[in-house]
Amino acid sequence: SDNPISDVSMYTTGREPSDTKGLTELAEAVNGHVSLLAITLDGGKLPVDEVKGERLGEVVKGEKKVRFLDLSKKTLGFVSAIFMGTMLNGNENTNELMLHSNELKPVGVTFIVKRLLPSLKTLDISNTITNQQKEAKGDKKADRKTVVGAAVTVPPEQVENLWAAVTTLGSLEKLTMDRDHLKEIKDLGKMLSLK
Repeated sequence: SDNPISDVSMYTTGREPSDTKGLTELAEAVNGHVSLLAITLDGGKLPVDEVKGERLGEVVKGEKKVRFLDLSKKTLGFVSAIFMGTMLNGNENTNELMLHSNELKPVGVTFIVKRLLPSLKTLDISNTITNQQKEAKGDKKADRKTVVGAAVTVPPEQVENLWAAVTTLGSLEKLTMDRDHLKEIKDLGKMLSLK
């Protein structure tokens, strides 16, 4: 099929997504839907009504005014990032956004951050490269977690693009990001090595 969203593997594998046009158009359609409450894409459930919020003075019946939006630990991936970025675009209510412990990848997080209003106060994008916590199987204590220490290589230009997007958030008071990826940003990496 020539439909760009029929082959989801182009968005979920390690390679660079080549075309997000189909996903963006589908996200716009979901964004315009008034009664849709949630959607499940490439991970957990995305609460559409909370993510959309109010648009620059426009009040739409049924949309929630959410100031603190916690989308952490929902196993959301790159496809979900396209939808989040599209729906958060113009959301003037949300001033705290938690995205930690999802598999959004730097490209997905950058897509989201570029669409946030500069009035955002808190942003948590730690552990968004790969979700490193998985449940231990076969263990007597099923609720215990083990950390899988797989090394992830991220092209430095992706991290630099993410950092460039973050620096446009002029009112940001708190940013949580992985230290290892901060070291990859040239100027910031030098500062982190100071004692």
